Amino acid sequence: MDFDEWKDIFSNLFLNVDFPDEWTGVRFKSAWTKQNSGGLPNSMKDEVITRYAKNPQFKICPKQDCEVMFAMAQSGGRLPASDGSYHKYPFDYLYANVSVFKLEPDQTYLPKFNQKQAVYVSPVKRESQNAGRLKLKAG
Repeated sequence: MDFDEWKDIFSNLFLNVDFPDEWTGVRFKSAWTKQNSGGLPNSMKDEVITRYAKNPQFKICPKQDCEVMFAMAQSGGRLPASDGSYHKYPFDYLYANVSVFKLEPDQTYLPKFNQKQAVYVSPVKRESQNAGRLKLKAG
C-alpha cells in the first residue's frame, strides 16, 4: 500500500516500544486554553518570554539519575471540528514544541522562558506529536 492510499484510510500509526521491566510511566493530561496558552518563545522580549510560562507545566523531581522519554500530542486532524466539518489534508496542526528546564532550588515553576535553564528544547513542529528523550540527574 502506498502512502497516499494509507493516509486516506488510517489516521494513526502506533509503534510499540518494549521498555525494560524496571521502567515506570506517568501520564499527564492537559490542554491549551485561552487562559493557559503562552505561545512559543519567538523572541527574547520580556513580554514574550513571560507569556511563554503560561503554557502547561509539569514538575518532576527524580530521586535518582534517570532517563526520561516524553511526548506531546495534538488531536488528530481527521476528527471533526466543532461545527461537524472535517479538515482537509494536510491537517490543521498548530506549531508547538516541548521544553525541559532545570528549576532553581527556590523555584516551584518556571516564571518565564530562560534559555540558561533549558536542558532540552525540541524543534518547533507542526505535527501531531512532538517527543524527546534525555537523562536527568537526581534532584
